[in-house]
Amino acid sequence: MIVCFAIVALGFPGLTQAASQAASQVDELNEARMPLLTVLTPSEGEVLLALPDPRNSSAPPTSSLQMRYAVQGGSTQGRSVRLCLRLLRSPLRYYGGPLLSRDVDSMRPYAAGCFLLTQPVTLANLSVGSYALVAQLRDSGETLSNATSFFAVSPSLEDETTRGDTADDFAASYEWQSVREGQSVPSGLEVQLSLDGSHRRSARIPPTWRLQLFLGEGLGFLRTDVLRDTRVREVLAAAEAQAAAAALRHHLDGAHKACFSLFAGSDWLDAESTVESAQLFSRRGQLHVRRRPT
Repeated sequence: MIVCFAIVALGFPGLTQAASQAASQVDELNEARMPLLTVLTPSEGEVLLALPDPRNSSAPPTSSLQMRYAVQGGSTQGRSVRLCLRLLRSPLRYYGGPLLSRDVDSMRPYAAGCFLLTQPVTLANLSVGSYALVAQLRDSGETLSNATSFFAVSPSLEDETTRGDTADDFAASYEWQSVREGQSVPSGLEVQLSLDGSHRRSARIPPTWRLQLFLGEGLGFLRTDVLRDTRVREVLAAAEAQAAAAALRHHLDGAHKACFSLFAGSDWLDAESTVESAQLFSRRGQLHVRRRPT
């Protein structure tokens, strides 16, 4: 239609003004057109290789990447447009190789946040799993555009069910996972046995489990129930409260003002990390607190 208007205007000068008005209206429509968001990295169906942490051999393999995206059409100038992300995760399945899930309803929230369009976004420390990255352009609460990319993080591009190292330890997570023949299962896990005669087992970390920490001579043990999203700082707050109560009860000088840090072996654990991200369940035997200056 734009080309037709231009041809008519050239043949009939009296219609030049009408054509100019029409072109102006088209420009306004282009300006008001909603922008189109496209996720470039991670690309749809991409499988990222999880690598071990060279600084911590006991940590499970993870992967990281910088997200790349494109915004086409429309205009974001003079607007408070932000990129809002939701990262969802489910256990990774294998069938001749990693099998991505595109069932968003079966996935659990993994991370979320909003960023300026000029701000670099890094997806860091992604554990093995199948992911959906749900991206939105938002302006003052209004959603301008949506894009979703499904990808996976895998320790190998092979089918895990065909590996020869079937007797390795089971890597526990908060989702149900199949236990391979010959695998040893850590104590404290929930275990399900299939009733179809196949004797297949599945196991997971319980949604709630009891964390135990020795606080020091005269202060006893902290025993507290934790969830996967419980923060380390919440555990430390409970430890400090118990230490204060024990100090008053046993008249221990200065212990009522104890402030603790949590360690797994020699690794200091960030107070803002969660029980799941800090892998407290698998590191239960290494956990201890240290007094820090008040």
